[in-house]
Amino acid sequence: SSVFWGYGVGFSIYVARLFSAKEYKKIKNAVYSNYLFMGIIAVAISVLAVCFNGPLFTLLQIEESLRPTALAYFFIYVLGLFPIIMTANGLYIMNAFGESKYPFIMSIISMLLNIGGNLFFVLVLGMGIEGLALASVIAATVVFLLYFIKFRSFLKELGVHKERVHISFACLKNSVPYALPNMLQQMSMYFASLAISPMVNG
Repeated sequence: SSVFWGYGVGFSIYVARLFSAKEYKKIKNAVYSNYLFMGIIAVAISVLAVCFNGPLFTLLQIEESLRPTALAYFFIYVLGLFPIIMTANGLYIMNAFGESKYPFIMSIISMLLNIGGNLFFVLVLGMGIEGLALASVIAATVVFLLYFIKFRSFLKELGVHKERVHISFACLKNSVPYALPNMLQQMSMYFASLAISPMVNG
């Protein structure tokens, strides 16, 4: 999460610079390339996290009696990692366009879907911890799709919605100088949390 959030903030700075330079076609290519790139990384991380959940839980000193419940939540949450990280990414891209009202509305929708989903899955369907994870993933998926629709409407306003998309890792490379410092900042904060969590759990 820290890698994706840090990268997303830096990437949005790159998009904002393209926007100010009126390089609208480059924005379209960069964002779609970003979707593909983050999707590939998210899938890879999800697979690794699920495969190595045992060592990870041991590192975090999660109590044996809690592991089945923790794994149930973890499994659903990790499988829904892509829409979860893309929700944050959608917010950053909206900020790059100078849009702040839409992200605020999306935050409210996400909150309502999360709370409503928690109540429905747990109280009505009796799903327990799995219901909480599922509500989070569903809320993130809906909000991500709404962000994507909004981005498409921006492309239409900018007159590049019919332009062919060229997926290129070169545009991602151009965003690295903006993304790397933010990634390192976020990772340092979360590595501190990772170092403390085993002691707290222990």
